[in-house]
Amino acid sequence: MLAAHPELLLIEDSAYDAELTFKALKAKMPTLQYHHIRDGEEALDYLFRRGAYGDQEYSLPLLILLDLDLPKVKGARVLQALKSDPATTSIPVVVITVSASEEQMREAYQLGANSFIVKAMNFVKYSLTIAEVVHYWLLVNDLPNYRKPKTL
Repeated sequence: MLAAHPELLLIEDSAYDAELTFKALKAKMPTLQYHHIRDGEEALDYLFRRGAYGDQEYSLPLLILLDLDLPKVKGARVLQALKSDPATTSIPVVVITVSASEEQMREAYQLGANSFIVKAMNFVKYSLTIAEVVHYWLLVNDLPNYRKPKTL
């Protein structure tokens, strides 16, 4: 079910990685509202209210966690579309990937990524990192016209 006011949008094709991410976040932020999308094409439809999302009512997320290696439309194209549109350009986008490629990192930042994190292979380390990142972007950081959650 689609949350009417998702604080977090996870764009991740791996069901396993998504499960680990939400498990880590729910342990630290039990009331976090989120939505999970598995491919780049669906992400663009969701963010720009097209296709299956065209007639649904929901708020845009306050934070996006974006994998780069997505099916249908790659994460870099999703990032480029987000940062090119006035309606979505101020949404923080944290790229989370298994690749430590300097080239991918450089491209992500050039396209407007707010942060770039290489997924830790250790679940405890990954849990701590992802919880800190989400906490920072949702509760510490301020943005214009930002509806900061009261708690997570």
